[in-house]
Amino acid sequence: MVTPVPGGERWPLGYRIVGQRFFRTPDEFQEGLQSMMDQHMLESPAPDLPIRFRRDLQYKAGDGYFNLRSRNMEHRVLDDVVPMSVGNLIACGNCTASELLMRVKTDGTSVLAVADLLDQLYALGLIEEDIDVRGDWQSSEGASRIKEV
Repeated sequence: MVTPVPGGERWPLGYRIVGQRFFRTPDEFQEGLQSMMDQHMLESPAPDLPIRFRRDLQYKAGDGYFNLRSRNMEHRVLDDVVPMSVGNLIACGNCTASELLMRVKTDGTSVLAVADLLDQLYALGLIEEDIDVRGDWQSSEGASRIKEV
């Protein structure tokens, strides 16, 4: 199983291999594929791993928002769901998703809003997924708070 990544020194071909299985039958193929999907295709950021923006993105803080820019895309993200900047916490990269939620906790509503923001950033592929567990790099009403600019 491969996943696209921004091409660069670490991944010059623009993809990385996240898993492989061998199979002899269609059932083994389906089981192997489902196993890799369960392991590698999370719906939300892993709660116990550092949460960071992808390393190819440039982070720039604004007043109540932040921008993430890559070679050919820019995202403007509203960052006003809690008094502190969620973008700055992610850009620092020194806490897990669970720790980030604990830091911004002011009430139950704000925690849900921040969790939703993290899920949106993750779904858009803006959160780094290629993180080694040692900490080294490896590679409102449903309205989106993120827009491409």
